[in-house]
Amino acid sequence: MRTTIYVLLFAAVLQFGLPHAVPNSWVINQRVEYDTIKNNMATDLGVAMDTAARDIRQHPDQDYVVLIGDSVTYSAPGPADHSIGSYLEQYGQAHGHPFKVYNFAEPGMTGGDVYTVVLMLQEHGVPLKRVVIDQIYPDFTYHPASEPMFQWLGDELQRLDPEGWHIAHGEAATPTKPLVRARQAVLNNVSLWRYRDFLRTQLYAALHVDNSAEAKDTRLWTEKKLWLNALMQQPMYQRVVDPHPLDLTTANPTIQLTDRMFAALKDAQVLVWFAPFNQELMAAGVAQPGYQQNLKQIDAWYRSHTQIDYVQLRTAIDPALFTDHLHMAPAGYAQVANILGERLLTGTNPIPHTANP
Repeated sequence: MRTTIYVLLFAAVLQFGLPHAVPNSWVINQRVEYDTIKNNMATDLGVAMDTAARDIRQHPDQDYVVLIGDSVTYSAPGPADHSIGSYLEQYGQAHGHPFKVYNFAEPGMTGGDVYTVVLMLQEHGVPLKRVVIDQIYPDFTYHPASEPMFQWLGDELQRLDPEGWHIAHGEAATPTKPLVRARQAVLNNVSLWRYRDFLRTQLYAALHVDNSAEAKDTRLWTEKKLWLNALMQQPMYQRVVDPHPLDLTTANPTIQLTDRMFAALKDAQVLVWFAPFNQELMAAGVAQPGYQQNLKQIDAWYRSHTQIDYVQLRTAIDPALFTDHLHMAPAGYAQVANILGERLLTGTNPIPHTANP
């Protein structure tokens, strides 16, 4: 009987104490590490959002910014301390307005995932006061009904916005097996299960074990120019400069999803930035008149949304600072962070200078 009591007591302490015992930096530290959460993206992002919400409650005087997006905002292929989130915090500190950055962007996220992150943040109690979102051109190109417009968070989108899931071609996605859904529904309430990926990462780090299978090629694109030129001819990469006329009406599911996201963010200060890309590597596509016309349409569409701030950075970064067609070396990400930091502090929707002076 005594053993049973001890076991139950230990289980209770583990269940309720673990979320408070795990340091915030193990979960979200300048970003949420992709290598840690890639196998349980929805659950682990939920843990990171709970962590951020708790941190915000505990530091009510601390100013903060929420970053959402894809691998560009995540700042692949480099490390967290060379990411946009890290450089943005440094910019605030250097300009007399320190603020915390919570970066929930992940590689591979598309329009449906980004919208779902907004819905998840609201569900997890993260106050969305200032939100910075990156945008890339391929999101606006044609997506056939057979192509889901999400990669990681389809189940969450279906749960939080069934109509949005339908708009994002959710029926085309491979459904999660009922047994997996049932297991997640039960075990996601168990703290040890929810934190297992973050605990595992720390254990591997302590043991000096590299458990990542990801190949991070941080060399500049000019060092791999020959094979990159060939790779960029593939259809998935040509989407970055697709010259076919864009439909920016509500017939385009990206337009519908973005409008729903902006509606969900109606009470926030939102900065959307059109991400830079390698103008030299993609020069042939950039020169096409159809592509240039599409860019004008996209810019006009964003600027018609007067409730958001929009900044176009497509040509803002020197091609010499890219590692491929979209991703940058640390110096490139630092430049982006400086531009965003200045925009946040002095732009159309500035961070109030009265907060956290």
